[in-house]
Amino acid sequence: MEKVDLYKERISHTIQMDATEEFTVSGLPLEETDVVIVAIGEDRGANIMTTALIQEYSGKTIDQSSDQSVT
Repeated sequence: MEKVDLYKERISHTIQMDATEEFTVSGLPLEETDVVIVAIGEDRGANIMTTALIQEYSGKTIDQSSDQSVT
């Protein structure tokens, strides 16, 4: 939650959630979103699942990275 707090004043929406649940992702305002950052640490499967769900609901191409050096 600390990293979410760091960015919440600089961007319009910051959300911390379990994005592997389809119901949760379906409630996001993805049509109005320019950029989605999926920042999941060591769980590569959750990273892939989340990226696929966001792509499905947004209709946009999503780039993902599992690079853990992002701070």
